[in-house]
Amino acid sequence: MADIVRVVFGRLDRGLYVPVVLLLHGKPRTLQRGKYFHTMKEIIVVRHGQSFANIGETNHPDSEITPEGRNQVQSTADWLAAHDLSDFQGITSPLHRALQTADIIHQKTGVPFMVDFGPREVMMIHNDFDIPLRKQEFPHFHWPWNAEKATLKTEDERTYLVRVSSFVDGLPNGKYLIVSHGTPSRTIVELAAGEGLRVDLNDYVRNASINWVKDGKMLHYNKVLWKGVLE
Repeated sequence: MADIVRVVFGRLDRGLYVPVVLLLHGKPRTLQRGKYFHTMKEIIVVRHGQSFANIGETNHPDSEITPEGRNQVQSTADWLAAHDLSDFQGITSPLHRALQTADIIHQKTGVPFMVDFGPREVMMIHNDFDIPLRKQEFPHFHWPWNAEKATLKTEDERTYLVRVSSFVDGLPNGKYLIVSHGTPSRTIVELAAGEGLRVDLNDYVRNASINWVKDGKMLHYNKVLWKGVLE
C-alpha cells in the first residue's frame, strides 16, 4: 500500500516562512536540516537565461530566451563544464526558456536531462502549452509518458508550495542539476539548505545564476558569470 502524504501549512502570507509537516504512516517529518532532508543529496539549481518576457518584449508565459540570455547560459555552462558532473542527473522545467537553457548546459557538460513539471514556474494564469512541439524540438530529453496530457493551471501560494516541496522531497538520494525559474529556484535551494519555505515573488535568483547546495550547506548562491561578473 502506498504511503499517504499530507502537507500541513500555517498561515500563508507573501514573504512569510511557513512550517511543513509530512505524515508518512502517521509519523510527522519536518523539512529541516538534520531531521530528514538532504544529507545524501547534492543539488545545483540554475535559473534560465534572460527571456523576452524578462525584458518586457512579450507577456507570453512560455517565452524564449534572448540572444543575451544564450550568452549568459553559455558562460554558466562553461563554468559548470569545468567541474566533475559525471554523477549528476539533469532535470528541467518543461517551459521553453528552461528547455533552451538545459539544452545549452547539456551540450557543454554532457549531463543528461529529463523533463519534470515539479520545478516549473509559478502559474498565475491558466495556460495550455504546446508540449508535442517541445518534445519535437528537444527529443534528446527524457519526457514523462503523460506529458502531452498535462495542463498547467492557476496556482495559489499553498498549491505552489505543496508542488515544489513534493518535487524536492521525492528526489531519491543523489546529485541533481535542476533548471528552473526565479521563484522556484529560490524555494528549491531553501528546502535543500534546510532554511524553511518562503513565498516572495519579488525576491528571486538571477538569470543563469548557479545555486549549489551539498549536504544541506550552501556552496554558491546567486553566482553569475556574465556581464563581466565573476564571483
